[in-house]
Amino acid sequence: MKAIALTNKGIEDISADEIKQYAEVTEVKPGIVLFDAEDLKQLLLLCYNLRSVSKIMLLLDNFKFKESPVDSIKKNLSSYNLNTWLNGTFSVVGEREGIHSFNSQELSQQISKLIKASAIHQRTNGRNSDGLPSVINNCGGDRSEHATCSTDRLSTTVIDKKHSAELDLKNPDTIFFFQVVNDEFYFGLDLCGIDLSKRDYRLFLGSDTLKGNIAFALLKLADYTSKKSLLNLFCRAGTIAIEAALLSSRRSPHFYRKENMLITRLVPEWESIIAKEDKKIVEDQFQIIALDDNFGSVQSAKKNAKVAGVLKQINFTKQDVEWLDVKYGKKSFDCIVSAPQNLTNLFFERTHFVLTDKGSLVLYVRKPIQNSLFDKYFGLEQDKIIFQGNEEYHALVFRKINS
Repeated sequence: MKAIALTNKGIEDISADEIKQYAEVTEVKPGIVLFDAEDLKQLLLLCYNLRSVSKIMLLLDNFKFKESPVDSIKKNLSSYNLNTWLNGTFSVVGEREGIHSFNSQELSQQISKLIKASAIHQRTNGRNSDGLPSVINNCGGDRSEHATCSTDRLSTTVIDKKHSAELDLKNPDTIFFFQVVNDEFYFGLDLCGIDLSKRDYRLFLGSDTLKGNIAFALLKLADYTSKKSLLNLFCRAGTIAIEAALLSSRRSPHFYRKENMLITRLVPEWESIIAKEDKKIVEDQFQIIALDDNFGSVQSAKKNAKVAGVLKQINFTKQDVEWLDVKYGKKSFDCIVSAPQNLTNLFFERTHFVLTDKGSLVLYVRKPIQNSLFDKYFGLEQDKIIFQGNEEYHALVFRKINS
């Protein structure tokens, strides 16, 4: 079964490495990983366990187009086996990136009409005894006659009258998803129906905008494992420390919303499969310290960790970076990961002191840092550009200079 995972541009390699633990990766593109899965059960495991992706789809079509993808969709529609996936209500949701003569609203409406016509055709030909559907439109995104360059979203829901299904734009039974990237079109079945990059534990945020999948990517860049000690400086909402605890305890970041995944409707034995995964969870104590000089941030991080189910596996503390050397001593941590807002020479001096000789320092910042701030203590090994939406960030990986 051909499938596709969407992720943030810049961490496709990390997502591909995750997917390779379960399936064969066939191609990696900006923000996209294409792979082959054995069956829906394997896709269920991917949806539940992957930490770096935002969406997983069963790929129904993929092609390049010139003016519009509609003609090719019309031509290929019979190969999608739509009635295999249609069950009651459905929606078509899309994202578009690039310069086109159409907007997402127009494309979504056209695809919805094609799906509706195909479903009616198949049912009247004896493949399905259900009644005719009616269309209820809820369009968003750009509404201009000719969109220029952006990413926009919308949805169109089709209701089955025979089942008297009520309109529910927030929870359709089936979601078809299209992704348009310049001249390339992807179309498939959204297997989750939720944004996998979001975390339901992130309730107390303050100014923290770091998403869970990005925090996980930063941990991978730091080569963090459960056997290593981690210091999360300027923890704010605690996302980095919580992702480390979830990873080390083998707990899915989607543990509390597994039932919301649409793929559970396609795999009858999903509960037993997920229960087997949950038995792998360990309740060990890990060397994870979340530190912030703001008491409110520390309290917010604690509350979020409690919601995530990992409160006891993280040590939270209010402390200034200035006192790191006094509180923890020399070479205390294997990994230091942080999303700081302001950096000084003192920061690098103190982190150099508490980091082990082969340890790694990973910082997530909006722009590169002046060499003069760190070159006495660290060498910059990698400057990885990561996008959150249209905003560009830098994941800076440092290695310690040993004196």
